[in-house]
Amino acid sequence: MSKETLAKLMAIENINVENRKVPTAAFDLKSRTLVLPIWKDDLSEHVTDLLVGHEVAHALYSPEAEWMAVCENKEVPKSYVNIIEDIRIEKAIKKKFPGLRKSFVCGYEEMVKDKIHNVFGLDEKITLDGDYKLLIDRINLQYKVGLVKDIPFLEDEQFLLDKISSLESFQDVVDLAKEIFEFSKQKMEDEEEQEEEQSSQGSADSPSEEDESESEQSPESEQSDESEDEETESKSSDQDGEEEIDSDEFEQKFDPLESVTEDLFDSAKDKMIDDSEYDNSYVSYPAKPINHKPFVEDYKDYMSNCGKIVSEFYETWRRHEMEELLNKLAEFKRDSQKTVNYMAKEFEMKKAADAYKRVTQSKTGIIDVNKLHSYKYNEDLFRKVSVTPDGKNHGVVMFIDWSGSMAGELFNTMKQVLNLVMFCKKVNIPFEVYSFTDRYEEETCPIVKMNEVQTPKHGQYGIGTQFRLVNMLSSRMNGKELKKAMELVFINASYEFNWDMRQYALAQTPLNQCIAVSESLLSEFKSSNNLQVVNAIYLTDGENNGITGTFNFRKGNPESIHDENKVDRFELNRVCGYSNVRGSYIVDQRTKKQYTIHKSGTSDDHYSRNRYRVETLTLLEILKDRIGVNVIGFHLVNTKRLPRFIDETLSRMAGEVSNEYPYYSFSKTEELRRNFRKALNKNRFYALDEFGYDDYYILPNNKLDTKTEELVVGSDMKKSEIKRNFIKHNKSKTVNRVLLTRFIEKICN
Repeated sequence: MSKETLAKLMAIENINVENRKVPTAAFDLKSRTLVLPIWKDDLSEHVTDLLVGHEVAHALYSPEAEWMAVCENKEVPKSYVNIIEDIRIEKAIKKKFPGLRKSFVCGYEEMVKDKIHNVFGLDEKITLDGDYKLLIDRINLQYKVGLVKDIPFLEDEQFLLDKISSLESFQDVVDLAKEIFEFSKQKMEDEEEQEEEQSSQGSADSPSEEDESESEQSPESEQSDESEDEETESKSSDQDGEEEIDSDEFEQKFDPLESVTEDLFDSAKDKMIDDSEYDNSYVSYPAKPINHKPFVEDYKDYMSNCGKIVSEFYETWRRHEMEELLNKLAEFKRDSQKTVNYMAKEFEMKKAADAYKRVTQSKTGIIDVNKLHSYKYNEDLFRKVSVTPDGKNHGVVMFIDWSGSMAGELFNTMKQVLNLVMFCKKVNIPFEVYSFTDRYEEETCPIVKMNEVQTPKHGQYGIGTQFRLVNMLSSRMNGKELKKAMELVFINASYEFNWDMRQYALAQTPLNQCIAVSESLLSEFKSSNNLQVVNAIYLTDGENNGITGTFNFRKGNPESIHDENKVDRFELNRVCGYSNVRGSYIVDQRTKKQYTIHKSGTSDDHYSRNRYRVETLTLLEILKDRIGVNVIGFHLVNTKRLPRFIDETLSRMAGEVSNEYPYYSFSKTEELRRNFRKALNKNRFYALDEFGYDDYYILPNNKLDTKTEELVVGSDMKKSEIKRNFIKHNKSKTVNRVLLTRFIEKICN
């Protein structure tokens, strides 16, 4: 268990826990954030648990306002209040979590016995006239290392020790600290008076001898004494001129009533803190979902705008190309009927099996006359009825990468999308299809302002506003609209036209921006259609290169004023951390969950080698943790880049599952490479649950075609040729069904 999780559990509150380069722990009451120092790695588990428990206890039980008031009043030394408060809060946290008792006992014992972190520098035996003669120091030792060392006390001090056991509130701590301070002060004054009395009595025993010696002194000796006194005074005045010691500073530095053990404990804790120059970086993910509406172009606008562009092309020499594409679409629809019917059958079978598992038997309260004859030996004479709970409502939202690198794969990708659309239409599943892009045309695309999307806050995660979601297909369309929209997207996705469609032409891959706004979009889709299961499908051929980062306010501007004109800059791609940070984390302000982006010097160090991909993984995890959707990814690989993909991507995957060799694990990479090629040859795809997806399908672009091989049989064919063609035909059907069956199983969960 991580120490951050331990701190959250002990706090009995889902607080934020941050490890930063600070000298001491602090708790921000407004943001409910506990800031802990970064301790050294050589500390034992008991010592670390002790320190975490101690700081959490302060966060839970020490009132910040009252503590600051005590520090400002200075009626009693702060060390006295701190020692007594430590006793109170440690007692409270150990009472709340009895398992911490062992950590506190063993932790303080290690601090005393450890040669490196010897906190108090204790000798074998502690005496009342030694370095720890003050009562407050002996109280501190008693409650920290009393089980290890024998701490002596006087009888007149016992009444104060008894009061410690009855401490309840912080005011009790302050009152007792004052009482101990006054007691110690009075005792020290009594000791000084006693010493003065003893010295005066000793001098009164021999007055005659001193007087005689003084009377016998000669005038010359008196003059020499006077000259020596003058020299001494001159030397002291010279020294005072060189360095004047402030009386308040002298008292503060050499106050005999100041606690020694408190200073030793603080200095020892300082030595336990990591002295590295690097700090951790924390980015807060906004509790309120990032608004998707300013980025969305509705399907009616798409059909109108794209229809005008297609009509213009239709009036030119490219009319023939469009007619050929429309003929291909009609042929594709005919060929896809078997695939769609198979998917619908599999889906209904899965739903029926799931419903059968949930069937329960209930008694009706009506006597079954067919069982009356068995009343002597059977008590169950009532009719039973089978109750089948209502099944889950499913929905599908697809996001298509509309980037330039998809140009060669987009047409076949759109065929897969249309297959899913026809399947959803057949089984009456609500669906939406969006393309995500950063392409903007000033005349047709309105500029989105940051305040329309989210409220900027310093250090908070944000996305760039140059981003669009185009709603191409929807279950809200009627039959005529859906037919027309399928024609438009078929033309739009074709290699002949996908670069020429103006604002709908290909651009870049703002994948992370798409995932960030998916939360509000999917939540609205789920509620408007009354769904229990929502499946988010992302179809892309690469990693994010969109604009994401953190807000950074200008110096001097209060963070409470959220004005985009006062934002200094939007740091592009800085969410993943700088190169000189110890670790980078995203903290969800709603769930308070902390996600690791980069952690140097550990098995997670490979994260820094591909920061955008890890950011994508984190955004997917946040999406699933917040609204509980199924996330399915399709990664489309160009066959020409397949060897490079295997070497780079699979080696990163191997690094993620290998703790011994963070980035390059040759044996693991070779194993994944063999499995990958084997799966491609057998199934045409490779499926895994990596990168934050529930299922992640890797498909070469030449395997995307949904067409089944035709069975060719000729009268003049030999038996071996007929057998070979039959095997090829049957294999193509089986391969397509393997992917479809697995996909249906996933969206039915």
